[in-house]
Amino acid sequence: MRENRWQQFDVVIVACVLGLVLAGVAMIHSATCGSPCSGLIPPSSYAVRQGLSAAVGFGLLILISLIDYRFYRVYAFHLYGFALALLVIVLIIGRGGADDDYGAKRWIYLGVFDLQASEVAKLAVLVALARVLGDKGLGPLSFRRLMVSLVMVAI
Repeated sequence: MRENRWQQFDVVIVACVLGLVLAGVAMIHSATCGSPCSGLIPPSSYAVRQGLSAAVGFGLLILISLIDYRFYRVYAFHLYGFALALLVIVLIIGRGGADDDYGAKRWIYLGVFDLQASEVAKLAVLVALARVLGDKGLGPLSFRRLMVSLVMVAI
């Protein structure tokens, strides 16, 4: 039986997110556009960049929300392993932020954009934890599963 994914789409949450994004872009524009800017046109380069990033993010939100949640359950540990690999790659070839605070490495340079592996890791840990803690076939939450989840977060 085929489900209608659009019926499960929460329009109110998406509208709230869009409102916050628009307010954020407006704030960035007002903070970065000097006296030559009057009104909304021309937008500052920071506002344009933030708006384009938000548009790409919104497209990804739509795409990811249309994927069946069981897909994420199947590949939860694969995603977790991929995130750990990205974190190791950051240690090896990563580069720091604008100031390179004390030699910190945060970004993987990909040419078109820089990838912050810790953001991927945050999502991967959430998906993997949902898998570990949500498996009903393993019975009620045990001490062992709780310890496994704490080790996953600690790593």
